[in-house]
Amino acid sequence: MESDELVDLVDMNRALRAVNVKQHVREDTEFYTGRLIELAEVVEVLQ
Repeated sequence: MESDELVDLVDMNRALRAVNVKQHVREDTEFYTGRLIELAEVVEVLQ
């Protein structure tokens, strides 16, 4: 699931939670948001 707008993901998640299929899911899977970075940028970000 990808979107340029966080609100799109939140709206989709809320809509999916309202579906009856959720009754068969034992546990909600959390999702984390962040910006996409190149591998070369990882060291810089972690410092």
